Amino acid sequence: MQQALEPMHLKLTEVGSDLTGKTGMTSIRAMLAGDRAPPRLAPSREKRCPHEPGTIAQAVTGPWRAAPLWAWQQAVDQPAVSAQP
Repeated sequence: MQQALEPMHLKLTEVGSDLTGKTGMTSIRAMLAGDRAPPRLAPSREKRCPHEPGTIAQAVTGPWRAAPLWAWQQAVDQPAVSAQP
């Protein structure tokens, strides 16, 4: 899933210790659903996340491309990832 982030210059891995954790998956699912406005994605962080919403907003700012989003959707649809909260 991290490889799909690179073409879009998204740095979600820098603000989340685990992309499949609560903060990462909440953000990823929102982005796949079409919500890509960084100020709306940042507050979805888990309360234990040490990063400020502004830092998270910067991490999810980038050019959106169809191919990486498709790869993301395929990764999220995998049973092991879908079972995460």
